[in-house]
Amino acid sequence: MPSHLKIEIKEAPAYEEIAIMRVMEEEEDWRSPIARFILMGELPNDGVEARKIKIRSYKFHMIQGELYKRSHLGPLLFCMARRNIDQVLYEVHEGEVCGHHVKWQSLAFKITRAGYFWPTLMNDARNT
Repeated sequence: MPSHLKIEIKEAPAYEEIAIMRVMEEEEDWRSPIARFILMGELPNDGVEARKIKIRSYKFHMIQGELYKRSHLGPLLFCMARRNIDQVLYEVHEGEVCGHHVKWQSLAFKITRAGYFWPTLMNDARNT
């Protein structure tokens, strides 16, 4: 039986390393600056933009490499990449997932209730 045990102390959970790699590999979009600040404390050089990210980031969480926004209704909302937004808008609007053809306000509300978020949600729903 070995008399010495090797103990390794990590400063951050292993899933954060995966999340950092995922943020670096994905294309730049609205989520990137927030995720970089949450995971690595990295802010843009522009002081105004850095301040905005600091203030906004308290509403967001990284869970297993994905960005989520805390909602007023309680559940965490999955933060969508721009490339997936049209698909979510179509599926909710056309009724395949959440019902039937609806007005833009109802569409945005249903998307939020389904657990999705992106900054231009209301505008995108209005233009659908």
